[in-house]
Amino acid sequence: MQAFASSRLFFIGGLALSAAFFATARADFINLPVKYSQPIGFNANGQIIGGDFSSDQTLNTVKADDFTDNYNDPVVAVRWWGSYGNTAQQADGFVGPFDISFHLSDGTPHPNSLPVNAPLATYVVNAQQVYVGLDTSPEPVYRYDAYLPTPFPETAGTEYFMAIDKPASVPLWGWHETPGPHPILDYAAVGASHNGPWVQLGTQTDFAFELMVPEPTSLALVAVGALGLMMRVRRSGA
Repeated sequence: MQAFASSRLFFIGGLALSAAFFATARADFINLPVKYSQPIGFNANGQIIGGDFSSDQTLNTVKADDFTDNYNDPVVAVRWWGSYGNTAQQADGFVGPFDISFHLSDGTPHPNSLPVNAPLATYVVNAQQVYVGLDTSPEPVYRYDAYLPTPFPETAGTEYFMAIDKPASVPLWGWHETPGPHPILDYAAVGASHNGPWVQLGTQTDFAFELMVPEPTSLALVAVGALGLMMRVRRSGA
C-alpha cells in the first residue's frame, strides 16, 4: 500500500464545498494523493503481468474487489486498469459510461469475505482512457482516471468492496488483475449486477485500482473560503 499522509481538515461544510470543487475538474491524469494502491505490474520484458476479467452487467457479470485502510479521508477519484480483450489498440480519450459501486463487507474472515448486496453508493462516470502497454496475451491495457460525482465517505479500518463494470461494452471490457503486492489477497467477487447476489470469483486474485483523496492544501483553501463566507454572512446580519 502506498504511504499516505495528510492533515485532518475535514468538516461538513468543507466536505460539501470540496465535492463541488472536484466535480468541475477534468478527469484526465488525475494527480491527487493515493491512499490505497494495488496497480498493474510489469515483467522483465516490459509486458504487463496477468489478464483481465470481463465485467459487464448486461452479461450478468460484475466484478468487485475489497480494500481497507487507516484513513477517514473521503474517496474523490478512482484509477483502475483494464482492456478490451484480443482487439486492436483503442484511441486515448474520454470513454464511458462506467458503473462504480461501494459496498460494506459481509464480515466473513479472509479470504472468503463478500460484498453486502445493497451498495452504500453507486456512481456513473466517464473516464480518461490512456494506453499503457501490452500484457502477456498480448492485449492492449489501459489506465482509467475518473472523479466521482460526489465523494465516497470512508471509515478507517472498515473493509469495503468496490465494483466496476462497463455496461454494454463492444468489444467486451475487462478489469485487469494486479500481481501484487496484495494488501488483501483473497477471492474477488462476482455479481449479476451491482446489487448482487455476490459469489466468489473462484481464484484468489486482486484487481488493479487506486483510490485518491483531496489535496490537503485544497481542503485548507476550501476551509478558509467557507470561514470567510460565514464571517461575511454574520457581519451582514449584525
